[in-house]
Amino acid sequence: MKKIKDTDYLYASSRIRVLEKGLLTRDMMTRMCDAKTIDEAEKILVECGYVDFNPNSLEDLERALATERTRVVDALVDMTPDKNLIEIFMVKYDYHNIKSYLKAVAMGEDYLDLMIKTGLIPIQKLVSALQEEDYSQFSPVMAKSIIAAKQILADTRDPQKMDAVLDKACYAEMLEFAQNTGSSFLTDYVKLLIDSANLRAAIRLTRMGREISSIKEFVIDGGNISIDKFMVDLTPDVIERIYDSSLLKAAAEAGAKALKGEEGLSRMDLLCDDAVMAYLKKAKYVSFGEQPVVAFIAAKESELTAVRTIMAGRLAGLKPEMIMGRLREAYV
Repeated sequence: MKKIKDTDYLYASSRIRVLEKGLLTRDMMTRMCDAKTIDEAEKILVECGYVDFNPNSLEDLERALATERTRVVDALVDMTPDKNLIEIFMVKYDYHNIKSYLKAVAMGEDYLDLMIKTGLIPIQKLVSALQEEDYSQFSPVMAKSIIAAKQILADTRDPQKMDAVLDKACYAEMLEFAQNTGSSFLTDYVKLLIDSANLRAAIRLTRMGREISSIKEFVIDGGNISIDKFMVDLTPDVIERIYDSSLLKAAAEAGAKALKGEEGLSRMDLLCDDAVMAYLKKAKYVSFGEQPVVAFIAAKESELTAVRTIMAGRLAGLKPEMIMGRLREAYV
């Protein structure tokens, strides 16, 4: 296979720079929070390219977010030389859809409204394969994890344990996609996500008093930090030491404070996400290459989460400062 060079991304990189101008800035998010009415907040989104929607309906909001996600993914697939760059973000929606289906079926609920259309596997095809137990439709890693997850759910009725199995498989596939592209930027991004997920899991499980053997079920291999480091008594000092030289150092310090009971978990979660965004912002200084593409799609995903947080907060009647306190660092 022909190796894709940085210069092959000249067109994509220039298009990304144009698309970046349409991303929500922190100032725009503040305006949405401070707008006198929720309709005014919605108009700001429409000005940024979102489809018009009923801001008083969470269901309609989700449709608008789904439309925006599909629009961006389709555009990036068309312009990107290496589709693996985009597929790495799409495969996690397959795992999301698998989780949604398995949980909904177990609880006798509808699953279609919970599914996201921008996975690699079309929803109807995925559902049919799950219903018929046709695992040939899935990658070997995905198929194995589905079989294991179904068994765990049947044996324990514990959706968290089921999620852990599927999450490990999801990150394993994402890491494989990243390594296959040959992009150290993308590979390090996935490893940072794994380190972040492990920090969150370790802190939450330790606060719950879970034993080391239990924590091992939830931590994910493949990050920059070996999972062996979590197989000890996770005191606040140990957590800080594990992440001392990591981009997640500040988040780990917040996690240590949460273990001490000095603050909640929200600060740690926010700092985890901000650390990932700080890493992605390195792409701003790259003239052309895969980095701007990777950073843009990740930034767009972060934006969609921010939009959901703001609009849902407005509907719930939360004060602007409370909503802003929940928002992550913006890419632009």
